[in-house]
Amino acid sequence: LSFATVNFWETGPKAAGSRVLWALDAGSLEPEWVSEEARRLLAGEPARNCRAEVAGPADFYASLFGEEQDFEWLLLKGIYFGFDMPRPDFSETQNAIIRLAEVNNLAREQISRLGLNPKDQVALEILNRAEEMFGTIAGLVPALAPLVRWIQTRKVAIAPGPLTDVLAQTARAHEDFAALLTRFKSDTKEIWL
Repeated sequence: LSFATVNFWETGPKAAGSRVLWALDAGSLEPEWVSEEARRLLAGEPARNCRAEVAGPADFYASLFGEEQDFEWLLLKGIYFGFDMPRPDFSETQNAIIRLAEVNNLAREQISRLGLNPKDQVALEILNRAEEMFGTIAGLVPALAPLVRWIQTRKVAIAPGPLTDVLAQTARAHEDFAALLTRFKSDTKEIWL
């Protein structure tokens, strides 16, 4: 059972034969769907209400809605497996990608300022606000949450150390994020960053 608060493409299940029954929240998941899928699974019948199936722990999920309809799964394949990035399916998604790029560029500028003056409190405050803005964008356009989690994970992995080392690693994470965002294309133009 999976809900909008987690991303089953990233969290699992990964055991062979698993099925993902998805709903916006627990209150939206009909108990009859759960019992029917359990019965179908035990009887070896195909899934009826599931979003995805798992062939095995090393395999990709098989989307039961068709991959062309699952922007989030295509996005994860683009981020982590080097596949082409999916075309943004709605103008709000495309606009949110552009906003992520703008916020990322703002963060990169502040990191540069902090490299020149580590005591620059304005640059530090702007950098902190940029982090909040990433989260806000992911909240407004949940399909892009894997992108925001990617940069957040990269930054969490930065070990404490001398400020110059931390700034260099942070700058590298944001540069890599910018490169990731440039891989998106729209119908008329590449998103310019």
